[in-house]
Amino acid sequence: MSTTQNRRARRMWLAVTVASVLALSLAPSGPAHAEDGDGYHFDEIKVSDTTDLICNQKGGPDGDMWFVEEGATRIGHLDLETGDVKKFPLPPMVTVPFLGDIAFPSTLAVGPCDLAFDEDDKLWFNFQQKNVVGYLETSPPYEIKTFPLPPASVPMSIAEGADGYMYSTLLGQNKIAKINPTTGHIDYISVPTPASGIIGGTAGKDGYHYFVEWFGNKVLRLDYETGEMREYPIPSPASLPIVIRWIDGALWFTEMTSGKIARFDPTTGEIEEIPVPNRLGVPISLTEGKDGDIYFDNSVGDTIGRLDPQTRTIVADYPIPRKITFPEEITTGPDGALWFPQTLSGHLGRLWVDSFGTDPGAPPSN
Repeated sequence: MSTTQNRRARRMWLAVTVASVLALSLAPSGPAHAEDGDGYHFDEIKVSDTTDLICNQKGGPDGDMWFVEEGATRIGHLDLETGDVKKFPLPPMVTVPFLGDIAFPSTLAVGPCDLAFDEDDKLWFNFQQKNVVGYLETSPPYEIKTFPLPPASVPMSIAEGADGYMYSTLLGQNKIAKINPTTGHIDYISVPTPASGIIGGTAGKDGYHYFVEWFGNKVLRLDYETGEMREYPIPSPASLPIVIRWIDGALWFTEMTSGKIARFDPTTGEIEEIPVPNRLGVPISLTEGKDGDIYFDNSVGDTIGRLDPQTRTIVADYPIPRKITFPEEITTGPDGALWFPQTLSGHLGRLWVDSFGTDPGAPPSN
């Protein structure tokens, strides 16, 4: 997939999002918005300029938050005690045969987005524009190392497997890259369904690694030991599944266009879908909260939803104060709070719900 095709894919993503909004506007409304201060509160920490496009963030083993700027092609570090921010630039280059490395303006970048730590605390990233995977050492001297992928791989998601390897989904190649984090050696695993749109990825606690297929509309299970793969069709057609997580003994994933949160039973292979009540839902990511509930971002609706995994019901919807920031990639941070990038405003958003206990407090916004 070329850089032009990649930008077309992004435009398609936007079109899908708009279409999802229109479709979901016909759905019945769900739980009313929680009122500000009614058992929860938001904080936001300014870490970037609006054009830097924060794409993802992860809580680090150092107890701080790490984030990536897709537009500025940098990895950032937020100290949760002081609020200090450090930036680590990645080279905004593409390699062209016979011409070498060519720089593109950040506004044209299809840069790094997903992040994952390995067992040695290295922070791994996918860099679509450069067509590499790589890592940043999270302690001095903060060395950055990259590993080339086959042409037009379009690396999308990356996650550590239960076997200690890193697994990256290659949308353009329709393959999974299995990366030895010590040597950098990469093996490639072909996905059974052609043009599957392989994405997502999470380590199960049952000896398998799980993915979702954006276009194939399936859950994919990979056996670490044998390499055997098995696919499970998703009931809703063209649901565009995107993020999958192991929570409470099951796999939970988001469906963008169908506006649902789905639960995959790893024992039976059955999939249960739960509609997102928010008319402007478009859920992208989800995470397990400190209280055991599942929290997900309604990226267009500017809310954070809350689902009880035992009753399989949406129990709350928390409106984000700052609007039109496209929140996505929600995660639970080292402080127990819920963190999410506000992609279009340059902030990291933070949500604390009273059921988490006593809030240790947000870092200052410097």
